[in-house]
Amino acid sequence: MILHLENGISCPSGSNLRSVNYAATKCIIWDEFFISDAREVARERQFVHELDYFPFFCQECDKGFDRLSALVMHACNSNCATTIGPQLIAHIHASLVCHLPY
Repeated sequence: MILHLENGISCPSGSNLRSVNYAATKCIIWDEFFISDAREVARERQFVHELDYFPFFCQECDKGFDRLSALVMHACNSNCATTIGPQLIAHIHASLVCHLPY
């Protein structure tokens, strides 16, 4: 779902990468997954996807991610010990529902 919303191409909701990142900043429980300056950039909706910018961060692997969906997929599909479980997914889902433009 997050990847679909980030794409912003065919979704009638009007969501896109900026709106998904903004919604993630509103979910305080996700603070630990933002690099230091990225949270404020995303909150101001100034974040533009760049190939060398990784606003999301896995503390367990010391690895950056360019999209929230990439971080979530990493945590769910790898051997990483990071704890993005159902509760964190539910929080981001609630934030997306509240803050996306649809």
